Amino acid sequence: MLELIKALNKKDVQKSLELLILLDKLGGPHFRFEEETLYPILKKFFGEKYYQYLLKVHDRVIANAKKIVEIVGKGYITEDEARMLISMVRSEILPHPIECEGLTLLMGRLSEEEL
Repeated sequence: MLELIKALNKKDVQKSLELLILLDKLGGPHFRFEEETLYPILKKFFGEKYYQYLLKVHDRVIANAKKIVEIVGKGYITEDEARMLISMVRSEILPHPIECEGLTLLMGRLSEEEL
């Protein structure tokens, strides 16, 4: 995400698209693991409401990534678009990996069998 912010700041369309493709390739399996395995087993710690919140975060990340692709995909980025896209990454996408790291703390509370 930090590299994407850097590329957007430079208005580097090619690098931005490369990073978005990488995000797509890594994000799909990552989200699937979280939704199908990690979140359900950790739900006993944080409950249904936060579980639903985490699922909605994925939807938010995907929707924002699509918006970024749409804008960058036109082949150029204006100064205003760069500022807006950087703000989107910082406020709508970057918080998810930060939250994920917090969830790893809960994994230490799982039994060997659950892990």
